[in-house]
Amino acid sequence: MNTALKIRGYYLVANCVPLRKSQNYIKHTAETKLNRKLRKVILWRIISFTIAGIISYVYLGEFKRSLELTVILTVILTTVQYYYESFWEKETI
Repeated sequence: MNTALKIRGYYLVANCVPLRKSQNYIKHTAETKLNRKLRKVILWRIISFTIAGIISYVYLGEFKRSLELTVILTVILTTVQYYYESFWEKETI
């Protein structure tokens, strides 16, 4: 349903969307942003895991110790990055 309103010789046309449809759109948009953010964090962590693993192996010279260090760092940094991204979105919008 469209409505038109004439103001000072100009027509303002607005789409009237039922509230339920509008709420579903907002919910879908929020879920999409969350999924996108989560995918971004996971992809970056895969890249950083690989780089950190290579560097720690070259530095430590032991596969087992470098793998342990890399896993610990990846878990901690993934959590920190996720919350940092959430904080950044709230503060910059």
